[in-house]
Amino acid sequence: MSASFREQVRDRQRLTGTFFKTASYQSVEVLAGSGLDFIVLDAEHAPFDRNQLDVCLMAARAGTYGRTPMLAHFEVRF
Repeated sequence: MSASFREQVRDRQRLTGTFFKTASYQSVEVLAGSGLDFIVLDAEHAPFDRNQLDVCLMAARAGTYGRTPMLAHFEVRF
């Protein structure tokens, strides 16, 4: 069993990921399946609305193919 994302961060392992600033759910799904350790959907600096963000989060889950994605919990303010 592989270490969780939290354990990897705590153990200071090198992780690879990206900040994503485009509301393209297709691209999010591809990135989620690419083997990256994390994807940050940057809703603070990009034009995501609530619906687009929700669809991108679902695409991230769909693209993991059995892995549990690390999804940050945050408050979206409009």
